[in-house]
Amino acid sequence: APDRLAAVAPETEAPSARAPEAPPAADGQEAPPAFDIVRVEPDGSAVIAGRAPPDSRVVLSDQNGEVASAEADPDGNWVLIPEKPLAPGSRVLSLEAVTPDGARRVAREDLVVYVPEPESPAGRAEAPAASAEEGAVSPGLPPPAPKAPLVVLSPKAEFEAAPTQVLQTPDNEGLGEGALRITAVDYDLDGRVRISGLAPVGATVLIYLDNEAIGRVRADGRGRWFFAPTTAILPGLHRLRADMIGAGGAVVARVETPFARVAPLTVPADEAFVVVQPGNNLWVIARRTYGRGILYQAIYAANEGQIRDPDLIYPGQVFLLPAVE
Repeated sequence: APDRLAAVAPETEAPSARAPEAPPAADGQEAPPAFDIVRVEPDGSAVIAGRAPPDSRVVLSDQNGEVASAEADPDGNWVLIPEKPLAPGSRVLSLEAVTPDGARRVAREDLVVYVPEPESPAGRAEAPAASAEEGAVSPGLPPPAPKAPLVVLSPKAEFEAAPTQVLQTPDNEGLGEGALRITAVDYDLDGRVRISGLAPVGATVLIYLDNEAIGRVRADGRGRWFFAPTTAILPGLHRLRADMIGAGGAVVARVETPFARVAPLTVPADEAFVVVQPGNNLWVIARRTYGRGILYQAIYAANEGQIRDPDLIYPGQVFLLPAVE
C-alpha cells in the first residue's frame, strides 16, 4: 500500500502555474532543484521552468526514462520544453540536477501530470446523477473524462510534512465558490492530515471536522492557507468544512466537502489496487483497468466486504483489482 494518499480538489487552469518558494538548503549544500512555473496544454505540449544549482544540467524523467533536459544559467534558472508532447494519461515526473563537479541533487517534489485523451468527434457521455445518499455514484454510465490537463506538485515521502500543491486543473480553482476554496486534503496511513486552500490575503479561516472546530489559519501573502490538525483522524467517511471570518466574527464564506480517510491496507506484492477518487464509479474503474466497463462486477465481487451496493462507492475507498480472464 502507498504511504501517502491524497484527495485533490480542482483548481483553475491559468496561463502558468507557479509552485511555492523552495525551502532553504542545508548548511554547506546547494539548494536542490525545484519547480517554479509549469504549464501543460491539452495536446501534451509543456513548458516547465524552475531553479537549480548554477550551471548544472537539469533532467526531467518519468518511469520510462528522460523526458527533457536543459542547462541552468549562472543564476540557476532553467526552462524545459519537451520535444515530444506528453502522451495522454497519467505520469509522475521527477527532477534531478547534476552540478559541474558531478554531484547529483534530486528535487524534493515530483510533478504528477494528467493529459486528457483527444476529444472524440461524437462527444462524451454525460456523467450519472448522484443518488440521494451523499457521495454515491452509479456504475451505469461513466463520468466524462477531464478535458484539460491536471498538474499536482507532490512532496516525496521523506518530505511528506509539506502539503500537496495543485498547480493546474481542468475546472474551477478548488472546491467552493467565491474567494474561499479547499484545494487538497493529504493524509498518511497514521492519520496525519494536511489541508490546503485559497482565501483572500490575510483572511482568517476556521476549520471544522464533522462539525467540530479543529483550528484556525490565516491566508499568506499569496492567498494560500495550510492547516495540519494536531490529532490523528480515524478511518472512515468524514465531513470537512472551512469558514472564512469577516468583521465582527461573522462567517462570510463557507465550503464543505465529504472525504474518506482510508485505513492502513496490506496488499500482496502481486495484487493491484485503486483508490477511489471523486467522480469515479465501478464502471469507469473497470473500463480503465480491463478495457470493458461491464467487468465492474469482478471488482464488486472481490471487494464485497466493503461495498454494500455497487451503486454506492465513496472517495477514499481502496479496492483490490482482481485478475480477469
